[in-house]
Amino acid sequence: MPKDDDSEVYSKLSHSAKAVLKILQRVEQNQAPDLFQEDPELQELRRWVSTYRGGIYTKTLRRLRTLVSRGFVQIITQGDLLGIIKEIWEQNISRLTETELNVLEGLLQSPDLSMKELAKHIKITYNRTRRALDHLKSTGVLRREGRVDAASLGLDRLLIIQTNPTGVVNSPYVTRALYVDGSTRRVFLKLLIPSRHRNAFMGTIKTIRSLSDSTKVYALSAGLPRFGRAYYSYSKRKFEFDKLHFRLMLRAGGMDDLTLGEFNVGAIKFPNRFNSSETKIIESLIDDFDLTAQEIAKNTGLSESTTFRKRAKIVNSGIVRPRPKIAIPNLSDRVCGIFGGEAAATIIPAWSQLPCTTTSMITNLEDASEKKIIFTTALPAGSARDLLDVIQSEKSKIDDIEVWEVAAGAKNNLPVSALYDTDRKQWEFDYSFLDVRSFSICRNEASRTDIPLDLS
Repeated sequence: MPKDDDSEVYSKLSHSAKAVLKILQRVEQNQAPDLFQEDPELQELRRWVSTYRGGIYTKTLRRLRTLVSRGFVQIITQGDLLGIIKEIWEQNISRLTETELNVLEGLLQSPDLSMKELAKHIKITYNRTRRALDHLKSTGVLRREGRVDAASLGLDRLLIIQTNPTGVVNSPYVTRALYVDGSTRRVFLKLLIPSRHRNAFMGTIKTIRSLSDSTKVYALSAGLPRFGRAYYSYSKRKFEFDKLHFRLMLRAGGMDDLTLGEFNVGAIKFPNRFNSSETKIIESLIDDFDLTAQEIAKNTGLSESTTFRKRAKIVNSGIVRPRPKIAIPNLSDRVCGIFGGEAAATIIPAWSQLPCTTTSMITNLEDASEKKIIFTTALPAGSARDLLDVIQSEKSKIDDIEVWEVAAGAKNNLPVSALYDTDRKQWEFDYSFLDVRSFSICRNEASRTDIPLDLS
């Protein structure tokens, strides 16, 4: 029941908003809410409450009091209230402990480590490591997806960059997309293409070049994820981009000229061959590497014994390896940059100080002499423009560099079981798997909040 001084707050809530606030209070007090069934919103409320450090109901009520005291509030709907609760929860889970920072750093350095090995690696007790890891996973800050060994599956990892497109390449083989707005629009598309159909794919790309000012296709390396804590404020418990420090790091220079190796799309090989049960397990692991054999069996209809045996084979052979995904709500800005060897050597030490980054090499498939480094990074909200300003003002010291703020993105997992022909033991591919959709439609469908970080 509301206190007397909260009567005005409650008078502004819609009937459904009052019900949500009451449920929030009861869930926080470990009381059963007065509902016949739990819908997804109540399940989400339970997760927010259970993973929040402190009292989320009290914080929510305080926020409502502030809103109402500012005047002119007519009604606060259920949607408004859920938005307030989610914002408070996201701010809370972005406040990482030092143990959690150590866990994230250790996992990105060595994603294959067991929990016991991880605790030893970061020099923290097993119990503290387990608690930190459990909290990071329950909040969604940390999730382990699966990264396929493209060569073992008979796939090429490619990157298409379209400039000012009217149409965007569309295919079930496209697994990531980044959109850059502005006077010059750009689209970055990551694809996994069957190696044996590489030539046919490149021929198709040539036919759609008229839809963009420029369309380039690159081979894309597996990529290196990094996690940096230099810009984490322990006093405020959040990441804050230090514009001056980043500028000084750029001026300090870096390593000697970075030599870009001979990375390119390899020769077409005879890949491993899979049956239908194996393709289902691979697909499941790509979505969530931590799924147990029992969970995969339940989701796919396979027997537990078959799933256990084949899952172990797939993981032990490295066909699918863990790739930690970090999603800290405070780090909502995205920046993408492409640098030549000398520029990359200059900027890598500064870039590695940023909170979450991935680094990959790209090689132009039609001009093998064009080899560059592509960076993607997650920054504190509102920091992307500051980073671009620093790069722009220091650009005279860094040649061959382009940096953009990413406005939106999209992510899809490769539908292995649908695209791999288990009878012929090879990937399906025909021209219908590669078409074009309107740029405006694709851009509008892309997410402005859940933007992929790892292109590779």
